Amino acid sequence: ESVVLTNLTQDHFDYHGDLANYTAAKAAILELSPPGGNVVFNADDPGIVSLVDAWRGGERDGHQIRSFGVEQDADVTGEVIAESVMGTRFLLTCRGTGSQSERQFELNTRLVGRHNVLNCLAAACVAIQQGIDSSAISAGIEALEWVPGRLEMVPCDQPFDVFVDYAHTEDALRRCLAALRRVVDGRLICVFGAGGDRDRLKRPLLGEAVANTADVCIVTNDNPRTEDPRKILEAVADGVSRGGGNPLVVEDREQAIGRAVAIAERGDGILVAGKGHETYQEIGGKRLRFDDREVVRATLHATGATNRLGVDVDGGVAK
Repeated sequence: ESVVLTNLTQDHFDYHGDLANYTAAKAAILELSPPGGNVVFNADDPGIVSLVDAWRGGERDGHQIRSFGVEQDADVTGEVIAESVMGTRFLLTCRGTGSQSERQFELNTRLVGRHNVLNCLAAACVAIQQGIDSSAISAGIEALEWVPGRLEMVPCDQPFDVFVDYAHTEDALRRCLAALRRVVDGRLICVFGAGGDRDRLKRPLLGEAVANTADVCIVTNDNPRTEDPRKILEAVADGVSRGGGNPLVVEDREQAIGRAVAIAERGDGILVAGKGHETYQEIGGKRLRFDDREVVRATLHATGATNRLGVDVDGGVAK
């Protein structure tokens, strides 16, 4: 059995209360690892490194502990060779242990972003510990086309790129926007908000995170639930202003996506963040049908954005 620890950020505070309790919950996962089990952790995340170091301070019944990382020294590392909106190619290096020599092989993933390289490394690290050969690892990672709602591209032949992501924390937004900044030639336009009845402290932090990287910050409803949406929007917009950005507040999420599409020009990138794979929106205690991906597609078709490249969306060449 394997336990994998990826990151430790300000999330789920509505359930855990604070970072100390959340950290304790993460640490409890390690205690579930049986004697002789595998523990895999992200060497790029200081919080996770501290947690694992504290846990393995004593005898650990022969656990096999392995690290992975892109920025820090680790047992399994990934060096990005090339990246674009269509995916990432990177070199995996597995440090030799005992009688095993060092292994290196290239991997291609259709996933975008270095945080997704870390996810691939985590999976590869587990597979290597279980004796799976390099070719099978490579084939498995390359076969994954996308993870629903996780930097999922919405292609409709438009001359700019649109991605939908579940990012609803400061760290996740920064990672997603940083990933897109490396592969998008033009401006970054971010449509985002904050959930109601959840951690209120992170709302201005979300706004500040987006303002630090995006060129256009469109603040809109996420899942306001039973709260007054305008108060949530105000808190997020204040964070955008604090981060040096100019918040564009559009309360209705569908209209906000429409505004982003209207603003976008050739070579730009749009990130619609916060809901990802969700197919509903909670407003006033009611669940309403809402899928960011569906709304993006409908908006692109309705505005004619899909024809800006001179391509017939049905597959033919425009005359």
